[in-house]
Amino acid sequence: MKKIVLVMVVAMLCSLNLSAGELEDNIKKCDGGDAQACLKAAEKYYVAGKTDPKEIELFRKACNLNNAEACTLLAYKYKKSGDMANAKIFYTKSCDLGDQVACTMK
Repeated sequence: MKKIVLVMVVAMLCSLNLSAGELEDNIKKCDGGDAQACLKAAEKYYVAGKTDPKEIELFRKACNLNNAEACTLLAYKYKKSGDMANAKIFYTKSCDLGDQVACTMK
């Protein structure tokens, strides 16, 4: 079940296609405290397939702004890299923010 949910999340992210201008706009909005903009910008890096420090920074900003989806995706990135301690921290935060899927992952 967990893998199916993650596959669905990844598939949704793969449909995201921000232009360079939209990415820049989202980064500016993120810097201004817009959690959704941080998430959109991070997803642009996420769908590229390689972990980029900017991606982690943007997911972390969105998570710190209480975006549960960003916390879940950040936790998944940590889990994928083998950092289970950080994965647990962010799955727990996401669960606390109401993401029921994250509650099953921690």
